Amino acid sequence: MSSGRRTYLVLSNPTSPAFEPRYLLPTAARWALPLPQTLRVEPDKQAIDATPYESYVAPLMSRLRAIAVQSGAVVIDPRDWLCHGMSCASISASGAPNYLDSNHVSNTFAREQALFIDDILLGADVPIEAHVARTAF
Repeated sequence: MSSGRRTYLVLSNPTSPAFEPRYLLPTAARWALPLPQTLRVEPDKQAIDATPYESYVAPLMSRLRAIAVQSGAVVIDPRDWLCHGMSCASISASGAPNYLDSNHVSNTFAREQALFIDDILLGADVPIEAHVARTAF
């Protein structure tokens, strides 16, 4: 007997040492305290390639997706909201770091980009399945 409730499996967001705000700074500035609120980031560090992360976690993610399908859970991949394909922005348009460290997104970035949370918690009129493959930015 079904309770009428939906179950969601939220996969991990992309992680990388390259998201670490100190890594984004020029080498000479990495040891300065405190870190600036906004960063001027070299063009090659403005987007992080998620391919190495995705390759590393592929066996686990595959297994989790299979379990979700077997149990009827809706799978949500945060990368769909946080990145463009395999390219993940390291800073916002205003220059603020998108991550607090190598694997935790900032509260501002989460509020602006993790829109799937709103749909789940607030019960959006449109089913979450219709949003799962969209990209927020």
